[in-house]
Amino acid sequence: MSTTSPPLYVPSDVVGRTRSNYVGSLNASQSDNVGSGGGQRETGLTARLLMILSIVLTGVTGVVLLLVWMVGTELSRAGHTIDTSMRQIEIGNDVLAVQANHIRFRSQRRNGIVDRADLYFFWPQMSGFTEALENEFNSDTVNPNILFVTLEPRRMSRDMSGRIDAIYRKFFVGAPTSAPGGLLRQNLSTASGYAGEYLVFERSNPQPFVARCVEDSEAGATPYCIRDFHIGRDISVTYRFHISLLDQWMPLDYAIRASINAMIVQ
Repeated sequence: MSTTSPPLYVPSDVVGRTRSNYVGSLNASQSDNVGSGGGQRETGLTARLLMILSIVLTGVTGVVLLLVWMVGTELSRAGHTIDTSMRQIEIGNDVLAVQANHIRFRSQRRNGIVDRADLYFFWPQMSGFTEALENEFNSDTVNPNILFVTLEPRRMSRDMSGRIDAIYRKFFVGAPTSAPGGLLRQNLSTASGYAGEYLVFERSNPQPFVARCVEDSEAGATPYCIRDFHIGRDISVTYRFHISLLDQWMPLDYAIRASINAMIVQ
């Protein structure tokens, strides 16, 4: 004979509370999952932003350090540069491509139109500034092998060779005497405006080599000679060289002409 157990009686209020607790727990669990996912997304986004910011700051720092190094290196070289990249400059109606290490002043080492360009060359190689020549360019005493060259738009119809008869001859004083390199030396009167200077020139040439030189004995002055000539469409070239190179005037003049002519963009 089987015995049937009476049904378990659960009060209705307990069933209600149990159902409410289950639903509440389920909702809370879902809310926690949603909140956790959002937090993870925010954390990932923040990490990516921080990484990007770190990369940007690293790049900026690198650029700043590079600039500081470049400026510091140039200052240590007294403004000279070993940079051999080209600068394209325009003087009058001429365009020239000039290596940066041939340009004397940092402010002129740029592309574009310029009123003048100041260059230098080391004789006889005709090179610009290099690490190997650093002591030569930064010597405490005057280095006779450094040639200083200025390029400007042409402002006079005649260069120095053309002015010897048109202008200089009017101020000749006394007879000419011999000068190094087979040249003639001619003193100039004070009325010429070139006090303390004399002229050296090539004899028997319709377009002679002509240069003005300062007196060796002038107190505190470096003995040098200066010459100008025209080249290209509209360029006046003026160069200054130590007087000890006067006996090499022919190869020196040719080298400067050839160097500047090679810079002109045809």
